[in-house]
Amino acid sequence: MGGTLAILNATNNSSIPSGSQVEHGTIIKFEATPNNGYHLSKIVVNAEVITGTEITVERDTYIYAEFAQGTGIDHSDYMALSIYPTLASEYITVATEVGSSPVSVTVTDLSGHTVATAIATGSKTEINISHLSAGTYIVR
Repeated sequence: MGGTLAILNATNNSSIPSGSQVEHGTIIKFEATPNNGYHLSKIVVNAEVITGTEITVERDTYIYAEFAQGTGIDHSDYMALSIYPTLASEYITVATEVGSSPVSVTVTDLSGHTVATAIATGSKTEINISHLSAGTYIVR
């Protein structure tokens, strides 16, 4: 089992055990808690996937949660990207997958000011950082 689903009365936060009867018009809320290594895939109410965390009971209601292994992040739109060296004084190299689309690279200081930009094309692009003072910078 990939996690637990708690059903609560939204008015008083009391737990509603599986198989319980509740009055028509009762607002119930869901708390889905994935186990380590799982993520919540969906909550289904009466055969319909819902996006919220509360419903109003209007008839017999069947609720379940599906959990899946992994992070829940779709990595299909991401590419491999490497930035090196970690400690640099002259240049940093941005390496992308061969044949990938150009990637915009921005270097900012810790206060968020842009201090260098480049478009990484091809498999390796060098960015000159020799004009920067020693310190910590963020590369996006």
